[in-house]
Amino acid sequence: MADQYHELDGDVRGNYFKNVVRKIRGVLVSTTTPTTNQVLTYDGTQWAPATPATPTAFTDWTSFTPVLEAGTTDPTLGTASSATGSYMRIGNMLFVKERFLFGSSGVNQGSGEYFVLVPGSFTIDTSDVAKPLLGQGTIYDSGVNQRWNVAAVWDSGNSRIRFYLDSAGTTVYDNNPFTWAANDEFLLDLAIPIT
Repeated sequence: MADQYHELDGDVRGNYFKNVVRKIRGVLVSTTTPTTNQVLTYDGTQWAPATPATPTAFTDWTSFTPVLEAGTTDPTLGTASSATGSYMRIGNMLFVKERFLFGSSGVNQGSGEYFVLVPGSFTIDTSDVAKPLLGQGTIYDSGVNQRWNVAAVWDSGNSRIRFYLDSAGTTVYDNNPFTWAANDEFLLDLAIPIT
């Protein structure tokens, strides 16, 4: 058993039964008493109690109006159509839900491959897109009552997101896998690394 009267000297000071941590690895520890929810933080000169910063990289679901674009001419969704979306940021990830419902009349499928953009002022973190899969979606042809699953991928070199129907690289176009028309639907669920 240690001598109860032996004085400790170093990071811990005092006798065996009554001692105080005065340093951590040679760096002074403040004598300030912490308050509830504070943490021990190195302030550049000593270890001291501090209130941790509130994370700013989190948002509640935010609504926005997404835009469906095409390579040559953008589609017109038509009368009684809807384009709805929402996103939530958690750290450096942006979670996005989008829905495009083509209207009952006045629909023009546009021309070219279909794309969507990253919402808001967010930018895809291209250093974190070694695997360019950003999510999935479903497209629906109301004329034949058929659904197709699609993979949403980053369009390398752009801030656009494109859609593949299969592993062979077949993309979604104005006329592939069907000619878009009244009451057709496009649903997306994305997880995008952002800067």
